[in-house]
Amino acid sequence: MRISIDVFGDKEVERTLVRFGERANNMRPAFEDLHKRFLQMNKRQFNTQGASGSGGWKALKPATVAFKERNGLDPRIMHASGRLRSSLTGSGQGAIKRVTNDEVFFGTSVEYAGPHQKPKSGNPLPRRKVIEFTETEKREWTKVIQRQIVGRG
Repeated sequence: MRISIDVFGDKEVERTLVRFGERANNMRPAFEDLHKRFLQMNKRQFNTQGASGSGGWKALKPATVAFKERNGLDPRIMHASGRLRSSLTGSGQGAIKRVTNDEVFFGTSVEYAGPHQKPKSGNPLPRRKVIEFTETEKREWTKVIQRQIVGRG
């Protein structure tokens, strides 16, 4: 059995679990647990403006700060309308969650998430990883799946 977690083309976790593949008939309980962890991880990331991952998001430009102030927008980084945050921390517009017995996919369809997460060459947006796994989270996620499989034995 192969576990792979991909964030906009970046492999965050890739593990192989041996000897238990046949026991993985219904992974839905583990996947539901991972979705809850995903939401909590993203809440920490937004609450700390990226500092729960690799040190924080790049500061806003003075013009952006002024624009947000003039328009009554949330002054925090990546919070202008709250749309991206709500899509990645709950069930806001753009939230994606698909869970079956053998597959899980969750994330956001908010169009500016990808350009911030992994900017392409020439993109003026600074890289601000909205989804970022710590090494501890990677290990914990793998253990959730392992416990589901072993628990069936």
